[in-house]
Amino acid sequence: MRNDQPYVGQSALTHKAGVHVSAVLKDSSRTEHVKPETVGNRSAFLLSEPLSPRQRLYKLKQHGLANA
Repeated sequence: MRNDQPYVGQSALTHKAGVHVSAVLKDSSRTEHVKPETVGNRSAFLLSEPLSPRQRLYKLKQHGLANA
């Protein structure tokens, strides 16, 4: 899979901006153009500055480094 393909590319559903990531975590249907699973993809969040405590916890849980 190429990174630059719309809808299905690895970068298509990657989020970086703090407020935007917050919105995705609350209700992804408002920010993602398609459910990632329907096109064989998944949401991704880049680690960047500044991250909210909620976003840090999400990433830690995603990697099994925090309790669910």
